[in-house]
Amino acid sequence: MTTTSRIRRVKQGINPGDGEYRKGEYEIGKHYLSVFGGAGGQHACEIASKLGISTAIIHKYSSILSAYGMALADVVQEAQEPVNAIYAGSAINDLDARLNNLRSGVKQALVAQNIHEDDIYYEEYLNMRYQGTETAMMILRPSRGDFKEAFLEQHLREFNFVFPENRSILIDDIRTNFAAVEPKSIEREVKTYFTGVGLISTPVYLLEKLEPGTTVSGPAMILDKTQSIVLVPSAQAKVLSAHVVIDIPQLSAVQTSSMDVDPIQLSVFAHRFMSIAEQMGRILQKTCVSLNIKERLDFSCAVFGPDGGLVANAPHVPVHLGSMSYAVQYQHELLQGNLQAGDVLVSNHPEAGGAHLPDVAVITPVFSDSNEIVFYVGSRGHHTDIGGLGGTSMPPNSTELWQEGAAIKSFRLIRNSHFDEEGIKKILTAPGDFPGCTPSRRLDDNLSDLKAQVAASDKGMTLIQSLMNEYGQDVVQLYMRAIQSNAEISVRAFLRQTLEKKGAYFKGVDQMDNGSEIHLAVSIDNSGSAVFDFTGTATEMYSNMNAPPSITYSAIIYTLRLLIDLDIPLNQGCLSPIKIILPKGTFLNPSAGAAVCAGNTQTSQRVVDVILKTFGAAAASHGCMNCLGLEKLPTPTRLGKSTQTLERRYPVILREFAIRKGSGGKGRFNGGDGAIRDIECRAPIRFSVITERRSIAPYGMQGGGTGAKGVNYWVRRVAKEDGKESREFVDRWINMGAKNMVAMGERDRCIICTPGGGAWGVEGDAIDGVESAIGESSEKVYYGRAAGSLSSRMNAQAESN
Repeated sequence: MTTTSRIRRVKQGINPGDGEYRKGEYEIGKHYLSVFGGAGGQHACEIASKLGISTAIIHKYSSILSAYGMALADVVQEAQEPVNAIYAGSAINDLDARLNNLRSGVKQALVAQNIHEDDIYYEEYLNMRYQGTETAMMILRPSRGDFKEAFLEQHLREFNFVFPENRSILIDDIRTNFAAVEPKSIEREVKTYFTGVGLISTPVYLLEKLEPGTTVSGPAMILDKTQSIVLVPSAQAKVLSAHVVIDIPQLSAVQTSSMDVDPIQLSVFAHRFMSIAEQMGRILQKTCVSLNIKERLDFSCAVFGPDGGLVANAPHVPVHLGSMSYAVQYQHELLQGNLQAGDVLVSNHPEAGGAHLPDVAVITPVFSDSNEIVFYVGSRGHHTDIGGLGGTSMPPNSTELWQEGAAIKSFRLIRNSHFDEEGIKKILTAPGDFPGCTPSRRLDDNLSDLKAQVAASDKGMTLIQSLMNEYGQDVVQLYMRAIQSNAEISVRAFLRQTLEKKGAYFKGVDQMDNGSEIHLAVSIDNSGSAVFDFTGTATEMYSNMNAPPSITYSAIIYTLRLLIDLDIPLNQGCLSPIKIILPKGTFLNPSAGAAVCAGNTQTSQRVVDVILKTFGAAAASHGCMNCLGLEKLPTPTRLGKSTQTLERRYPVILREFAIRKGSGGKGRFNGGDGAIRDIECRAPIRFSVITERRSIAPYGMQGGGTGAKGVNYWVRRVAKEDGKESREFVDRWINMGAKNMVAMGERDRCIICTPGGGAWGVEGDAIDGVESAIGESSEKVYYGRAAGSLSSRMNAQAESN
């Protein structure tokens, strides 16, 4: 099957993630290993074997290829210019004309260097990307001349999917290269140690004395004046006129014990699993279109065991960690025995391990050759729009779950290579059936981001299968369990140390801005087991500050990792010694229909604070994600384009982004300062804020001072004299409150002042020669005016009032 036919299948909604493509012409094992450098020949065989490559090619002058290549290099002339156009219609003809102009100028530059026209050839490139993405690809003009088809082939090859036909392809710039092609007219034996074989006699040959066509069998060494080539046993080298071609024997799998855990291999596997999750994240970030995923990096990717327990996650968003495992375990138990290779699942419901509804999880089971689930891979990404009250999936005034958009307990997105586009569209438009709510207004973006998540899962599945091919399934799963066990051992050791220092029972309490309290009591026994009991926590709220149980699981696994003074991976083993009690009906374990959009972002912060406070580990952080949303309101005016990232996407001016100097608590170790962000509207915009620590200040510890409370301002631009025509305007400062949605006019400003952190210890006390300045925030200005300038203006405004 050709790549072109595969693109047609993807456009029809068919999943490209089958084995045929992964084992095709772009698999690394199908390539040759080109070797250069003075030591390259000594390691070529073993490196090729580990990569699954069966043939290595070594040039006779490989150790001096840089100098040799310079002497043989073509004379090249290059030109490039920006375009910024959509690849369609008349723009294609314009591109051809511009490329012709580039060719003409570059060609003349080569002719001026006395290069004959018959010796000149050229290459043409378009730097192409999908609209809404930032990943551009330099596409060489294919022989058939269709740049678009070549771009789609390369996108499919790299990311395993292409976007729907209605998404435009942009041309950022064009480039042309012109190049001028210059016309081109047993000595002894030694003892050598080989892994797995030992010390054996090895013949040594001089390359200059081997005629072209000669075959040398390993073990052997081939030497010349600039390099040495080592042939492992069973390898064969064929000497050509300018190269040495080596055929390398391949091992079926790396020989590692499936019974005993080696400490070094344990570390290797921990990093291998982590690398898989990180590579998944890179694929997701490069192919998504949502700003939340692409620029805010509000996503996470992870690898899970066959029971759904977390094995390894990339260092993405902490609040996703435990909740993702909760979600995978829910699907595993719900669909056990009803899954097959190629299935891809979608879920975001709080009852199914979701956090809040915009965070959509895509989960893929990984099957073995014997058709059993051996791993799961998954990602969770914040979609910009999934419907909801007032046109947003995070309304500040939601009180019921149905007001926050599409809720998905379990949906099979892909089955038998069919991408169920109609089914997922139906789910995403369903919120529009509820009063005051809209359906998702960015269905194309939803579909594109889901395909990007599928591509990330496919990457993870491919890497896990490669890992099992390399080591064997039994070995890989042995170390999967060992990694989790290692985390459990570390947590138990920490809890036993805590038992000695703090005793068997201790508790803490903190509250939200509305007064709802979180109570935590921790009890530890001699085995290193602990109970985290949240009995006494306030009841479910008539607001969106409720948090599903998965949020508390995430907070516990995250804080335990902070408290342990060891570099251990975050995985399910961290929770194995922990029993969690979350009374039903509290705002940490609300009913099925409770609103939760702010529980993920705000309540999660307070749970972390409570745990750290209970353990006496740290003063309060700012305790708020300071959620700010903005949406351009309908307006008849047309706005010009600006250059800054934020201002390029929205009709706003970022007047100031700076440290809120002095907002951190004062103490032996000062709390960190908050930030100031001052945004001016250039058109009518609706702002929504969901924030905390506006009423309750972040507490200090051990006598440290509290951090400053946050505050949200609406600065209205109004006429100086009401009821009279006047061109003189003044600023009217209004406190928006902690949670609100406000329609602002042109030249109005939204100013967010985030809380500071609490301090540790009494101010002025010295400890071990450490000065109290430690912990103070940097005064570096991140953007705009100098830090403190807004504070000065605010003080001046207060005095004038």
